[in-house]
Amino acid sequence: MLDAHQLLWTQIAAGVCLLIFGGMLFNLVRMRGQMRAARNWNKIEGVITVSEVDQPPAHVSDDLDDATPIIRYRYRIGGQELESDQVVIGGQPLMTRVLAGKLIGRYPVGAHVDVYVDPNNPRQALLEPAELRNASALTAFTIVFGFVAAILTAHAIAGQVLYTSKGVPLFAFPLPILALLGAVFGIAAFVRGRRLASASMRWPTAAGIITSSGVIEEAIEDKSNDDKSFIRKIYRYQVDLRYAY
Repeated sequence: MLDAHQLLWTQIAAGVCLLIFGGMLFNLVRMRGQMRAARNWNKIEGVITVSEVDQPPAHVSDDLDDATPIIRYRYRIGGQELESDQVVIGGQPLMTRVLAGKLIGRYPVGAHVDVYVDPNNPRQALLEPAELRNASALTAFTIVFGFVAAILTAHAIAGQVLYTSKGVPLFAFPLPILALLGAVFGIAAFVRGRRLASASMRWPTAAGIITSSGVIEEAIEDKSNDDKSFIRKIYRYQVDLRYAY
């Protein structure tokens, strides 16, 4: 049985987690609705005017999500020339320097791109209306806070720590359940990737030209370094190959 002090803090924690879960669920539903609507927006031609990576000067490791891709484009609709920097629904999240560099590599300055414009608000525009970049992360966090909120609420209502018939506390279950969900999502992504790879072998071919070819060097912090007086870095490399067709 929880004493009065423990019960109070359990109720407060349950309330906070419920508020966070409710806010995330609302944003997730709204984002899904916006993505479905954006697929039917007017598609017009635009031109990339800015394409760069914003990164803090104190950059320790390329494993850190501290870089922001900045992509601006200009488009004309209804006699107006407008600009926007929205690429996906919800804005651009922080990402690693390499991922940010790859994203802006798809949108070089001067490139002509398809811009999806809201017919009810021409100033609302996107480049990738179906991209799940933000929705996937928001879904994962919503599930986590949903589990935590449910267990804390059950404890708060019962006024005690709840156990299964085998004597296992309920709060021990979210971690393996989340691990199982992660495994399911991983398997689904693998199957989808295999299907895409198999289907791509039957795609038609077209003539193309290599526009750039290089190697990206990543410097990541060595977490196993016991000497904290200096930062030891490990270097890894990726091929950066781009083409036009």
